[in-house]
Amino acid sequence: LAVAGSLDAARLSTGLLLAEMERQMLDAASGRSSLRFMVRSGHDVSIHQFLLALGLPSETWPAFGSSIIVELLREVSSGQLWVRLLYHDGLPHLVNASVD
Repeated sequence: LAVAGSLDAARLSTGLLLAEMERQMLDAASGRSSLRFMVRSGHDVSIHQFLLALGLPSETWPAFGSSIIVELLREVSSGQLWVRLLYHDGLPHLVNASVD
């Protein structure tokens, strides 16, 4: 049995999401899908489990406003595909931005 907070539990709880994301990326890469953009939302628990499932354990709990961006990219010259993952722990810093 998986123990809550363990790597196994994270993989089990996030497995369906990862499988769906993989299928969508493979369909887009092969031309079977015209999907160009997808937005999903979650909470700190979702982000934490997602990172653990990918083998990227976080030293701290995700802060308010944290986000993960997953991009499927194609090298123009070679056609090679790769996935880029960007993790913002908390709100990204905005240059010259103010909140009134």
